Amino acid sequence: MRYLLYYKNIYGTLILRYSDDDGRNIREHYIGYSLDEALRRFREKHALKGKHIDITSLDGIGEKK
Repeated sequence: MRYLLYYKNIYGTLILRYSDDDGRNIREHYIGYSLDEALRRFREKHALKGKHIDITSLDGIGEKK
């Protein structure tokens, strides 16, 4: 299973933390991007386009994509 947690730090940087069952752990920072644009870029960069990922916010907003 693939998981991605995201949150914004106090400086407004969007941080994505990805992990999967294969032991792959990735942490990426995006400055000035919306969540949708950051996710699109992340999926393209790491060959995850079209694959199911459970995405959850750590900001307490409860938004889930």
